[in-house]
Amino acid sequence: MAEATKQLQTTEEQPSSGVSELVESPHEENVGTGSCVSKGNHHEIKVRRDKDFQGFMTNLTDLWRLQYQGQSSVDDGSNTDEDEEAKLQAAKDYLERALGENTRFQDEYSKYKFHTEDCFMYRDFWIPQKMPQTGKLNFKDKKVRFDGANRSFNEATVGYIDRIFGNEGVFRVPSFLVFRDGVKLRNGKAKNDLTLHSDQELHELGNEKILDKEQIDTLLGERNAGKAVDKVVETLERWAVGENDNMFIFTEYEYNNYLKNVKSIQVMDKVSGNYKVMAISEKNGVFFIQSKGCKPGEDDNTIQKRAKEAFVRTMKDKFFFLQCNRDLSHITSKLPVYSFVALPNLTDDDVQRQNLCQHHKSVILTGSSLETVDRFADWIKDATRSMRSLKDPVAPVITHERFKELCGRYAGPASKLVPVSTAAAILAGGKKLQLNFLTPEQKKVCDNDRKFVIISGDTCTGKSLILASKAKQIVKRAKENNTPCNVNIILGTDINESMFCPLDVMSDRPTKQMKKLMKNEEGITISQCSELQQGTSRRDDDDPRFKFDVTPEMFVQTIIQMTAERDGVKQHLLVDEVPFDLLKRSKDQIEEALNEIPGESHVWLCVSTFSYRVKSLENQDPRWIRDFMPSKFHFVYLDLFKRVPMSLSNVMKEIQRFTGDGHGEFSKCGHMVFGPKPLLYCFDECGCSTTADMDYTSCPCIEGRMFATFERVFENLKKSGIENKDVAIMLHNIAFSGTTFANLQQLLNNTFNRLNIELVWSTVLCPSSEREEHHEGTPITVVDVRTFGDCEAKVLIGVDQCGMLNHFAGKREVGWHKMPMMRCIAQYILVTWPEKEAAQNWRKYISEYEMDVEARDDLTQEQIAFQNDLIQQSKDASNKPSCLEKLLRKNLFKL
Repeated sequence: MAEATKQLQTTEEQPSSGVSELVESPHEENVGTGSCVSKGNHHEIKVRRDKDFQGFMTNLTDLWRLQYQGQSSVDDGSNTDEDEEAKLQAAKDYLERALGENTRFQDEYSKYKFHTEDCFMYRDFWIPQKMPQTGKLNFKDKKVRFDGANRSFNEATVGYIDRIFGNEGVFRVPSFLVFRDGVKLRNGKAKNDLTLHSDQELHELGNEKILDKEQIDTLLGERNAGKAVDKVVETLERWAVGENDNMFIFTEYEYNNYLKNVKSIQVMDKVSGNYKVMAISEKNGVFFIQSKGCKPGEDDNTIQKRAKEAFVRTMKDKFFFLQCNRDLSHITSKLPVYSFVALPNLTDDDVQRQNLCQHHKSVILTGSSLETVDRFADWIKDATRSMRSLKDPVAPVITHERFKELCGRYAGPASKLVPVSTAAAILAGGKKLQLNFLTPEQKKVCDNDRKFVIISGDTCTGKSLILASKAKQIVKRAKENNTPCNVNIILGTDINESMFCPLDVMSDRPTKQMKKLMKNEEGITISQCSELQQGTSRRDDDDPRFKFDVTPEMFVQTIIQMTAERDGVKQHLLVDEVPFDLLKRSKDQIEEALNEIPGESHVWLCVSTFSYRVKSLENQDPRWIRDFMPSKFHFVYLDLFKRVPMSLSNVMKEIQRFTGDGHGEFSKCGHMVFGPKPLLYCFDECGCSTTADMDYTSCPCIEGRMFATFERVFENLKKSGIENKDVAIMLHNIAFSGTTFANLQQLLNNTFNRLNIELVWSTVLCPSSEREEHHEGTPITVVDVRTFGDCEAKVLIGVDQCGMLNHFAGKREVGWHKMPMMRCIAQYILVTWPEKEAAQNWRKYISEYEMDVEARDDLTQEQIAFQNDLIQQSKDASNKPSCLEKLLRKNLFKL
């Protein structure tokens, strides 16, 4: 990649044959936006128009250069005022001629019967209809509010870049795709945003006559365009990082937001439009890329229409960029400015069949050139060469300070930024709005009037939300019909089949969540399964690893009891998180018991996802469990998960694909909001003298390495305006007896003491220690993967000392590590050890787990054999690449 940039910046590079043909063409107008050539009678008029427009731009540029010289008190021996007046008049004359020639050209071209032989961009040309703002711009006396004070314009704009973004790097503004669906659904008095609806759900809204076809087509078109923009920006960002370039990439930047916070300065006329992608590069100049979301298989007329729109917009982009920065002619005159069109969903073959001249063909970026960074580097080398005239500089002549001066005007406090400037704001706000309404798929399940229903599906697909909504619906209908009823909601998390799921730990989380959804609704009773079976347990309640064991007989008896009418009040039963194995073992008895259920009572059950996840190792359809369910129950499988942004769901999907988790093949993300790319912070390598059995959780340098890493994390969060109240920490480890978890707890306590941040440990396995000192500010909650109730956070930091590994899995990649991710509603940050150390930590973790299993006296031979097999697989896998390494190769984390 470095070689590609080197070639880009020298006149001696060897261009592709197509570019050579274009550059060597004898027609001067072959370079730039007006480069189409025709042999028709109208060709002469087009040449005059293009030259007149070029003359208009040349005189404007000269005028702005003279104004800059005047503002800078540069005495070049000429009469600047008279020169400015002459240049202004010449620009007006050229613009008038260009507009007149364009009208004549359009009239004559419309009569030309062979015009279909021309490039479809031949006649399309953007020309301003009136003279733009040409007055002098002087910001020397202007003040801008920054860092709590009114500061000089330059101090505020450049200082913002230094403080918020740092001195060097590649930055996206905003840091992720910001997209909100514009159409709202009105449901009574409430408006529900459609952002979290999948494409299929939008079509279902059309079938239900809630949206019309035009609205759906508009939404889907905007979504495709948004995804296309993100695809371009991601590749551009990776290319710039690989080239060690300094670059700012702006997306959806409205023209009129530029320097909007600077009063009494009219920078430009009020015009509509935005830069789909504007990249300011210190090494390569300025790139404008107008992206269109044409779909594969779209007809040629639609492709050509969208491409025309994009080409015209690129002309407009360049013009307004130069006009807005007319006081920076000392910078812009030395910066190449390139305009491209992107059709990321199409291939080179799709573009090849369009009627395009060599020039326009060469400046279209397709999906073929976005497949790898190297292919993109080759494309941009040829495309920039085809855009340059002989007068253009091959490489920009711009200092780093001038680069920051220019970027600070767009990213700094003087301009109104794009809708979101931090990673958390939009998703956090959107999440809160979306919590308590059902998507069409979920609503269809809830409105199902069947008495007996079993709901299954991947994590975060809304199973609990549907049960809560169904409970409210039953109570509401009963009140309307004046038939009193009670809905019994039983939470089965305390009968989870995991060997190390303590009753008191698992009881608290789902109860809080369900009560939050219910909001003290009358006629609804929420209970834990264990509360209904007091005195029937097999083990001593004081055992911290107590496992509540529910037999099929107990479960069936609970169903019968909870649906029996009491004092004339009808009873309904909804059970969440029922272990798959319990349902399977109870199948026949449940079938017989249904005859005892009163006619109007509902029995709805949700299957615990994790209780049958390990059965799906061959990527088979997880709906296979239907065959083991009571046949009289209607079976529903939910396949859309909506809790996390799309950028994080992509990581989770890849983990599922690597691990053979059957849900991953049959579940999809329902989000449109892409969200910020997950961040990875890895400790520096251990500098101690290592041994084969080294304990990296207690080596002499670990505290220093951990502190340095978390210091960087929180410095960057502070720059983004993130406060401690927006942050939660979730540990990938599950705590049990042994030193691995205890060492991690001590390390984190020591680290955050040094950072002057208080930690509150929510898990009952690691109660908060008493502290003498009390730090200022909000404490940060720390949870593990079984005690994550109420820890949804804008920024979620996952701490994993074993490199995305877990002892329950049997493979290094599989397991509960997905749980820390699914609680994140905006920015996910993974903090981990280097791969070699993580693998060693994992081996120690597995050894301690093995000792814990051996110490158990309540396990059957079958359970012991199963656990020993998992332990052996884990030991074998500790010498293989981790899941994290594979995720990094797919560019799913940002380092």
